[in-house]
Amino acid sequence: MLGTSYHGSKMSRDEGANLAKGRRAQRSHAERIVAAWRRLSGGSKVRDAERRTLVACSGGADSAALAIALAGACAESVVVAYVAHDIRDETVVRSEQAHVKALADSLACGWASVEIQVKSESGNLEAVARRKRYAALTELARANGCKFIATGHQATDQLETVLMRLMRGTGHVGLRGIAERRRLATGITLIRPMLSVTRQEAEALCAEAGYVPLVDATNTDQSLLRNAVRARVIPILKDLAPGVEARVARTARLASDSGVLIELAIQEASKRCDLVLQDGEASVSVSWSRSALRQEKSATVRWLLWQHARQMAEHADRVDLAAVEPVVRAIFGNGTDPKVWTISTVRVEMTARRVTCTRVK
Repeated sequence: MLGTSYHGSKMSRDEGANLAKGRRAQRSHAERIVAAWRRLSGGSKVRDAERRTLVACSGGADSAALAIALAGACAESVVVAYVAHDIRDETVVRSEQAHVKALADSLACGWASVEIQVKSESGNLEAVARRKRYAALTELARANGCKFIATGHQATDQLETVLMRLMRGTGHVGLRGIAERRRLATGITLIRPMLSVTRQEAEALCAEAGYVPLVDATNTDQSLLRNAVRARVIPILKDLAPGVEARVARTARLASDSGVLIELAIQEASKRCDLVLQDGEASVSVSWSRSALRQEKSATVRWLLWQHARQMAEHADRVDLAAVEPVVRAIFGNGTDPKVWTISTVRVEMTARRVTCTRVK
């Protein structure tokens, strides 16, 4: 499957130079991916053989480019994994599975696959599929001795994500976009080594390796916001501002750094405001002294309430920053009568003395 052949009895000097330039560019893309993989999986103190990583691969250009780059650095540390779920046509799923396995075999990597049942679950189908997919990948990682799970999210995905969050309204949390690294479970860390590589560069890396990526037909459905942004907005932005993906990726990193400072300020404010946590059989709650909150800056109180509401809500993405504004105004107002607000699945109560957020289990 992998390996490129070139036909013709003679290649011109210009053609040869362009070919050499293209190969150097692809090596550069792969080198950036590998450098990020090493940085996110322990840094220079860890040998590549100790970075055993499960690569979630659908067969598309992004995840395939990730597998190709990492296998080129240390194939023995890579396990290519495919997750099959029942919300797609079984014939398509089996074909994709075989395609991804052939890629893994050609790269001399490990191979793992798992099937998950999604149709029978209640709730948002995409959210359920995402949750079950990560749970399945976590179990595969454990079974294959992998400390890390790598996904193929790349810089163009990051641009799309930040734009979508701006369209919906967001603060520093939304501007952070897709996180480079987060803990999935004890001993298992999710990493995304491709956030400095664009979709076009991933496709070029696959082409240079002689791999033909699979194309997900659902990516053309512009009734989905991400697909519409991808088809209609991204091309215009790239035309107006070439290299926009890299600049937005830097913005996301800066927002992440700013977020660390905001979260430290929130923690310190909670301590000053007589934070009380209660975890009972029926509910989980957190409360603060109202008079102490009134001594803080309103911006700090806004972020404090929003962060805790997000942590407690069933669906964090549905907790809009604007939802806590009435609570903030009431805290700093002169009224003393009890008030109650519902933010997603969180109940917020204010009395003359305390402000309490409660999530019913």
